[in-house]
Amino acid sequence: MPGATDKAIAGRSLKRWTGRILLLTASLLVSLMLMEGIARVFHQRTFDPHWTYKGRKHELDDRLIYRHVPNAEGVQDCSPATKRPNRMCRETLAAGQTYREEYVFDADGIRSNENELPPPSGDHLVIVATGDSYTYGAMLKGSETWAARLEVALADAGHPARVLNAGVNGYGMDQKYRYVLERAGQHSPDLALIGLHANDVSNDISTPLYGLEGDQLIELDARLSWRHVQGRLYLSAPDWLRQSHSYDLLLSSLTDRDFHGVRPDNEDEQVAFANRKALLEIVDLDRSASQLGFRTLTIRVPAPYGESRYPDLGERLRDHGALYLDLDRSFREELEEAEYQALFFAEGHPNQRGHEAIAQAILRYLLDRPQLLQSRLE
Repeated sequence: MPGATDKAIAGRSLKRWTGRILLLTASLLVSLMLMEGIARVFHQRTFDPHWTYKGRKHELDDRLIYRHVPNAEGVQDCSPATKRPNRMCRETLAAGQTYREEYVFDADGIRSNENELPPPSGDHLVIVATGDSYTYGAMLKGSETWAARLEVALADAGHPARVLNAGVNGYGMDQKYRYVLERAGQHSPDLALIGLHANDVSNDISTPLYGLEGDQLIELDARLSWRHVQGRLYLSAPDWLRQSHSYDLLLSSLTDRDFHGVRPDNEDEQVAFANRKALLEIVDLDRSASQLGFRTLTIRVPAPYGESRYPDLGERLRDHGALYLDLDRSFREELEEAEYQALFFAEGHPNQRGHEAIAQAILRYLLDRPQLLQSRLE
């Protein structure tokens, strides 16, 4: 019976292939389990979804890499009772300090100042403050940041204003530059304050949004930033895979990768690369004031550690006529070391006293330059 023979042969063939597929599947599962076991023994979880996971505070952004989650609010407590404290909290507790950060974001990710000032009516200034955690006000309530304190100080000085806190933890100068060019204008500001911080050099090397060709800034795709790539992979994975050490190892291996291929090879060249970009970006913002419809003032915010990685940026900016306020240098020159250090948490971020001092210094600078206190409505 040829038909029966053919069926028997086909049946045996199907069994063989089924067996092979099951064996291959079992081998793959055993390999994955073995890999996961090895990863659990030798690899500590290092990937931090804090910047990329669409959760309480940040989400991915195709132009700026990440941004604040619109309309989000939350509290970050750091006290001896805090469970699983992060590095910032551990260092703070080790110094016998505590903090309570409270934040509320509007639909554009602007942090609420949460002061008790009534909204200004009639003719008033609109100021956008952009920067990193030193502008955002890490470890503080919204009412304690220098943006909020500047708003109060301006009102007390007879200059009613709205000061919008657009600071975002971890932003480099590249992100601030793109934010001011593309998004600050939606708030119709009269002035944009750009908080420049020592860490911007590292951020603009690690997660650049611009490369250089001679003296030309070359725009890069934020979606190719390693942080954005990590985030997309993390968000696209099922929860069981996110929890595995093997996947954590894969995501961690992407950290600090130069997918754009623009990073110089050695550290000195990298620092020069970041410095050159910062100079070009700040000068371009200053020269673009008429097109933007508002002026910009770059503020070197004080930081308690190390030597500035922008050694001559202030002099070069002044040579170009750009507005620049170096509070780190002026505070160090005017204050005793103990007074200077008292402006910061032990971890390094400015405390309430530090933010108040920054706000008062900016106020004095603006009062000495009345043209910067003129609203576009005047």
